[in-house]
Amino acid sequence: MILSIVITSVLQSSTAMMGLTISLSSQGIIPFELAIPIILGSHLGSCTTVLFVGVGKTSQAKTLTFGNLIYKMVGVIIFFFLIKPLYSIAIFITPHLPRQIAIAHTVIVIGNALLVYPFLSLFTTLLQKLFPKSKQEESLYQPKFLDNNVLESPSLALYLARKELIRMANSVDEMFVGIMKVFFNQDENLLYKLCKLDRIVDNLSNAIIHYLTEMKFEDLTSEQSRETYGLLNIVNDFEHIGDLIDKDIIPIIEKQIDNELKLSEAGISEIRKLYKMVYQNFYQALGAFALGDKRLAQKALQQKEVIVESEARMRKSHIDRLHQGVELSQQTSSIHFDMINILKQISEHSSLIAETVLNNL
Repeated sequence: MILSIVITSVLQSSTAMMGLTISLSSQGIIPFELAIPIILGSHLGSCTTVLFVGVGKTSQAKTLTFGNLIYKMVGVIIFFFLIKPLYSIAIFITPHLPRQIAIAHTVIVIGNALLVYPFLSLFTTLLQKLFPKSKQEESLYQPKFLDNNVLESPSLALYLARKELIRMANSVDEMFVGIMKVFFNQDENLLYKLCKLDRIVDNLSNAIIHYLTEMKFEDLTSEQSRETYGLLNIVNDFEHIGDLIDKDIIPIIEKQIDNELKLSEAGISEIRKLYKMVYQNFYQALGAFALGDKRLAQKALQQKEVIVESEARMRKSHIDRLHQGVELSQQTSSIHFDMINILKQISEHSSLIAETVLNNL
């Protein structure tokens, strides 16, 4: 079992270890009595890759990392003392050795889940006590400027909400810059940070919306009501941009990395060009809101039409490459179209922010 843990750690794949075990058993090199401890070792050895990634990261990463280790260790310890019954069950079901190994592996995996499932809440509580969030880490997810004590003073409350919204918008900006570094440079280490930023954006968005809706609208002047309505719209647009990055672009990048897909040089050049235009549009909208600058807002709206035209040209250019039989373009066509669509949607939300600045703020 220990040898299996070591080999699985080196291979970084329990599936590869299982394939090797079945192959050796088919040749009569490994009897079924030895195969079960090997299965248990591969089950536990698959944790090492996650351990290397999670150690030294935030408390949430450590919780998931060591939670995975403890979860699998529980199953390995219990089934280690149930090797004989497991052996008997597999032999009773089928006389074929490779199938016996597959059945034993299935029973261990499903049995591990069934053993832990009734105690999930206790398991979660234990992990949270073992790896509590630091005050610094916790503060990232909490609003810094919102103060419920000033809700009866609408002008001050709106000022604080605006400051918190700028903080949230800066996190979205960091996500937008980071995600394209990941896309163009395949920087996987940055992906975790971006997911963390999205959680910050979601938390701040909920806090700001709750804060603004806690104000008594009947006490607001018409100007303050318009500003409140505008801020709520802007919160929604910034959050949507963050969601487009987290829920749409990140899965595309993960698919690209997992399948080792590469875009054509022309495709990369087009997406890079469109990204620069969309980011400029986004940054102008962000600046227009943060500075209250209606000229910047107007520029962002003017840029929208240019982006729409460029997006249509790039779509046509990619289709032309498909007709020409460019292999890389054919392999990554869905990625190319998806990225163009998402960048266009980000541009639309940026334009909505600029419109709100012009009309409501």
